[in-house]
Amino acid sequence: MVKDGMSAIDISAIVYELNQQLIGGWLNNVYQLNSNIFLFKIRTTKTFELLIEPGKRIHLTKYLREKPIKPPTFCMALRKYLRNTRISEIRQYDLDRIVIISFETKQQKYYIVAEFFREGNLILLDSDWKIIVAQKYMKMRDRNIIPKEKYNFPPSRGKNINEITIDELWKNVSISRKDIVRTLISLINVDPTIIEDACLQLNIDKNTPAKEIRKEQLENILNKIKELIEEILRGNITPIMVFNESGQKPQSIEPIKLKKYEKHPYKIFNSFNEAADEFFTKIEAETLVKEKIKPEDEAINKLQRRLKIQEENLKKLLVTQEESKRKGDLIYTHLREIEEIISTVLDARRKGYTWEDITKKIEEGKKYGFSSAQMIKKLDPKNGTITLILDGEEVTLDFRKTAVQNASEYYERAKKAANKIKGLKTAIERTKKELNDLLERKTIRLEKKEEIVLTKRREKKWYEKFRWFISSDGLLVIGGRDAKQNEEIIKKYLGKNDLLIHADIEGAPHVVIKVNERNITEITIKEAAQFAVSYSRAWKMGLGATDAYWVTADQVSLSPPSGQYLKHGAAIIRGKRNYLKNIPLQLAIGLIKEKEYYIPIAGPLSAIKSQTDNFVVIIPGRIPGGKLSKMIKSCLLKKLPEDERRIAEKTVLVDDIQRLIPSGTGEILEENTS
Repeated sequence: MVKDGMSAIDISAIVYELNQQLIGGWLNNVYQLNSNIFLFKIRTTKTFELLIEPGKRIHLTKYLREKPIKPPTFCMALRKYLRNTRISEIRQYDLDRIVIISFETKQQKYYIVAEFFREGNLILLDSDWKIIVAQKYMKMRDRNIIPKEKYNFPPSRGKNINEITIDELWKNVSISRKDIVRTLISLINVDPTIIEDACLQLNIDKNTPAKEIRKEQLENILNKIKELIEEILRGNITPIMVFNESGQKPQSIEPIKLKKYEKHPYKIFNSFNEAADEFFTKIEAETLVKEKIKPEDEAINKLQRRLKIQEENLKKLLVTQEESKRKGDLIYTHLREIEEIISTVLDARRKGYTWEDITKKIEEGKKYGFSSAQMIKKLDPKNGTITLILDGEEVTLDFRKTAVQNASEYYERAKKAANKIKGLKTAIERTKKELNDLLERKTIRLEKKEEIVLTKRREKKWYEKFRWFISSDGLLVIGGRDAKQNEEIIKKYLGKNDLLIHADIEGAPHVVIKVNERNITEITIKEAAQFAVSYSRAWKMGLGATDAYWVTADQVSLSPPSGQYLKHGAAIIRGKRNYLKNIPLQLAIGLIKEKEYYIPIAGPLSAIKSQTDNFVVIIPGRIPGGKLSKMIKSCLLKKLPEDERRIAEKTVLVDDIQRLIPSGTGEILEENTS
């Protein structure tokens, strides 16, 4: 049986490792990938992505996943309270499948409670442990998950292992009617996996009746359980992925080597987070395959239902056509008798006979053996019809019309049915073709054993945290994304031979041309200037062009004159500024390939052209960034061959393209994807 979620000891191991890597880190953002998978982007000395799937798993992930452009309401609430907070603590509650993450600002403290039992839940609490927002609201017998109510932990299954005495445990074990493992599961709040493995390591059959266990054995079991738990809590683990006995399919991950898996092949990992990421990501990919095929299966089922209805309708129409023609023929065969019957009924009515009188006369005629009366089965004055038996078949006629008119109506009915049959047969053939095409595509997909493989995130270069491009002359140009990065660029990355370029407008990045063995040329300066103005406030203002200037590194300082205040992210420029006038606001966004990854890049058109012929040019506009980034990705993928397009679809995320768009809006000026 394949593990489908984390056990309590799995969570213990994960929490230990998360504490080594994430404490003190800052939460940059939260993403909700679907109804139940959340990504917390955390920045320490490097960037981590913490994946939480309530009810199943929590671990760091190195895999790329497309992030929704528009986050759901719950995710928006998490962002509102938690973005730019600092992680101060990560702990597991009472060795249970519950993780509490503490977030702090200078003014406030928040908690995320992630529950991994049953269907799971993710709950945001304030500093008083009151519920701000939850993924799922519910009222239960022992607690409620509703806004503004204090969060209560679920009742534990049993006692804390460090609090229960051997005598107390023995008292309950000795009278139990269950086996030893199930008995201990009900008495102590310990992961069943650990209880079972402690018994196996002590050569005690897990199915042994509890009352047959000696007190000495029980004490050994208790000590072994404590020993195993203590090792995991101290981080003394051997993270493994266990395979089935054939070694082909992953079956489980464990933080320690369990005795029950000693005959199974396994793979050792450097960390339990890495093992969990590999194991659960594969399960996630398999789920994505099912989700991908699901709409196709639904379409097949819909066509099959439609075909069934069409074929049933065809049968009915064929019967109507054949029956209507036959009845029309019968009327002509018995034309004289029918005219006589209709005439007799109408004459009687004109003479003042009631319908009741006429019906009685018909019944009397039947008794006397009159052939015309024998033909009449039913008279329905309300609907103006008479039903006759013609050669053993019932034929209903309108007695207000002649026999010929009734025959014509039946023939017309047969004709209409024939026309419908013709159209329906065409529709059936069309449905069959659609269905066969879908079934054929599904068969090919199954034969190919199509598999969705999530791709690991690329290890980014140091400068990729900034805005950046490589100039036409091969020089690196970097720019700040915000005030903090503007300051960082001046402090750490402005070398003595570098140039600083800045748009001549408030609200613009510091852009630095990094000098290597090459000289800075005029074209690189112009490209850096266009880069600077395009990522300035001028883009949001919708300007077509604006000015920029450049200075040398020795003209730049972060120390204001005495008595003056320097705004965060700003710099003091001394001496002459070298101006470049009317620089157009325009950027090219293109794709370059690096090993197995396609990387979206942005910069001046001349610089991007020197690296790729697959690009689009954007200018200031009103198309929202989410929509525009999807349009750009579609344009860029169009040019790639099919096999390369599949790689790019997995490695180029819409979110990455959106980060390249200044101020989050714009429009496409031109494409070079032919």
